[in-house]
Amino acid sequence: MASRDLFESLKTFVEVARAGSLAGAARVLRRAPSAVSRELGALEERLGTELVRRTTRRLQLTAAGERYLTHARGILESLDEAERDLQEHGVPRGALRVSAPTVFGPAVLVPWVEAFLRAHPEVSVELVLEDALVDLMQGGVDVAVRIAPRLESSALMQRRLGLQPYVLCASPAYLRERGTPRRARDLSQHEVLVPMRGPSARPLELQHAGRTQEVRLGRSRFRSNSLPALHVAARNGLGIASLPEYLVAPELESGALTRVLPPLRPMPRHISAVYLRRAAMPAHVRAFLDFIADRAARSFPARD
Repeated sequence: MASRDLFESLKTFVEVARAGSLAGAARVLRRAPSAVSRELGALEERLGTELVRRTTRRLQLTAAGERYLTHARGILESLDEAERDLQEHGVPRGALRVSAPTVFGPAVLVPWVEAFLRAHPEVSVELVLEDALVDLMQGGVDVAVRIAPRLESSALMQRRLGLQPYVLCASPAYLRERGTPRRARDLSQHEVLVPMRGPSARPLELQHAGRTQEVRLGRSRFRSNSLPALHVAARNGLGIASLPEYLVAPELESGALTRVLPPLRPMPRHISAVYLRRAAMPAHVRAFLDFIADRAARSFPARD
């Protein structure tokens, strides 16, 4: 079967699956039902398996047909995207759906998106803020920005954006009342505010001079899975917090928060952009990835 014939067969199969009947597909394709039936039969013969189970009233996809339909749709969508990209001569144009963490999104990504939209007036962006890992296919997401202690292993395409530094900090009032820790092990005697994972707080990993040590923490009287909540708690004197540097930079500069154990730094988090694997990436998705990669290179270190 020639490539053009295969392309037409894929379109026929997808339309048959959508319409649920040969007659319905024939009307949309403007062909005779017998021609649609022959096209479908030729495709099944080429694959050596039955894709559609024919009954007197309606067609039903077999298990193999369901699997093949997913691939066929993906191939046709990729070809459409490639054609649009060439027709547009690579000009970024269209709607972009982006997912990002609830704190990083407003504080960091929104200014980047604003600059991107100014540079690309024919692109629109819908930003969805969520901390859970979103299914890109199911959620219709073009790009998801993710932040994790380590780079994830995934079938998705991934572009590294940099490392998000963290700092230990506390209010001057807390340090006056409880004292300033001098060594990492002193933290076990303090209220340490770190994000929770499930019912317990995450262990604290600190780095210094290329070495990493894990610090055992006592049970803090205030716990939360929210970085903004821990940020406010640290400002209000509830403990020593491990927070993203970008989030607390204004208070560190003003003196509202004080850096604790300056030679030691909590483990940074990897920032990455993930997206679906496509035969041809749309121009506006590629432009957005390039744009945020450039901005991230200016704002976050590439390595620890």
